[in-house]
Amino acid sequence: MRPIIIVVEGPTEQTFIEQCLMPYWFERFGIYEVYPSRIGNDGGNVRVDRLRKDIELFLKQRPNAYVTTLIDYSGNELKKLENYVKCKALPTTDQRIKCIEDNLLKLIDSERFIPFIQKHEFESLLFSSGYSLQAYLKPKTCEAITQTRSQFHGPEDINTNQYPSYRLKEFFNLYEPRKYSKVANGSILALEIGLPTILKECPRFAAWVERIGKLATE
Repeated sequence: MRPIIIVVEGPTEQTFIEQCLMPYWFERFGIYEVYPSRIGNDGGNVRVDRLRKDIELFLKQRPNAYVTTLIDYSGNELKKLENYVKCKALPTTDQRIKCIEDNLLKLIDSERFIPFIQKHEFESLLFSSGYSLQAYLKPKTCEAITQTRSQFHGPEDINTNQYPSYRLKEFFNLYEPRKYSKVANGSILALEIGLPTILKECPRFAAWVERIGKLATE
């Protein structure tokens, strides 16, 4: 069994891993060594220098561990990555993300590093099922989430005009007694939806989850 270290943007992703992914990996693969770590210890500002420093340190400290990432495509600060401009000029988001991930692999040349960039945002996952959120959100909020999801091929494709997080903020402002907070609401909404539903609705994210699980058991 190989340890897994996941470099994340902030507390929401860290909590999501601890409460959703770690139980799943343990139950499905028997993995018990998973360590989420906020970039630069405190999170935020996903820059190339900070990302590289953390990843190379973990690879050196844990020579038997796999190191991966869970960072958003939207809003990252990877502009200094080689070929970043070329990547951003590609026609589709999937192509851009793959290009950035490939160049991260060139930057950090290790077979134990598996870069993963979440398509658009973490909040994309929270559109997997508005119906599942009825115990936590107002009916109109759940309906708005469901209607938004129905307009796209899948939750991971939600991004035209507005980022997923902006949509959630708008729905909360309209229908909820509190404002949307990624830290306060993000992991709770994911738990309410449930990881099986998220994996079913978000194939790109699911492929990463399965890949990490299988690598750790090799």
